[in-house]
Amino acid sequence: MASPIVMGIVSSFHDLFSAIWIGGLIIMAFIVIPLLKRQMLDRQKQKSMGKATPQKSNPLIIFQKKLQIWVWISMVALLITGLLLKKSNSMLPQSVSATYTTLLLIKHIVYGIMIGIGILRSVVFRISLKNPKSNLQKLTIVLVYVNAVLGIVTVFLSGIMPIFKFTP
Repeated sequence: MASPIVMGIVSSFHDLFSAIWIGGLIIMAFIVIPLLKRQMLDRQKQKSMGKATPQKSNPLIIFQKKLQIWVWISMVALLITGLLLKKSNSMLPQSVSATYTTLLLIKHIVYGIMIGIGILRSVVFRISLKNPKSNLQKLTIVLVYVNAVLGIVTVFLSGIMPIFKFTP
């Protein structure tokens, strides 16, 4: 059986990588996108008044690229730490409850959906960069919001799961 200290460290890393992934989504959805929308509106107003300054690079693209690296690292790390945590749970002297197992399954399904949406969003985002006037940019923003909400759901599931771990 693995040391409780080692499993505590694995669990902490699991939580950290969840925070990086879901925190990045929340920051993107509720802070970065609204700020960029406001910035774009300000630029349009300046442009209509003939005062626009050229934009060197799109901060959304820069932020997305940096965040995407950490998201993929987090997904892989979550898979590894999750498997290690599953293995440690199977070695517990008493079995986990059916409610806990059901909540864990729901959480994994939601994570799977989030991964699928993340992959779809990456593809759509790349296509939208080639055709900036398409509605694909709006779709990528909607997908960010959907993933952020799903991320919040998984945080709540993670929060209530320990309550049901060993209850009948």
